Amino acid sequence: MTHLVRSGAAYCALSEDSDLLVFGCPRVLFGLGSDGNGRLYELERVGSVQVDGVSLSSAPFTLPQLAAIAGCGKSELPHFVRT
Repeated sequence: MTHLVRSGAAYCALSEDSDLLVFGCPRVLFGLGSDGNGRLYELERVGSVQVDGVSLSSAPFTLPQLAAIAGCGKSELPHFVRT
């Protein structure tokens, strides 16, 4: 699906899984209801999101790295965040 959106064959991917953003999909439509409404997430805008007043664009990790960190227990942290 990511390839289809990146190549211009589709405007966005429809999914309930945010992994498509990690894979670089430019636009993902989440939560499409029977009323036809959903939430469109655009990868280029992810950096403008703020958590506790800190922009994700200033984080020392890339989006795929942050996803790996979020999905791991402390003992399973990837090598790039181990202390």
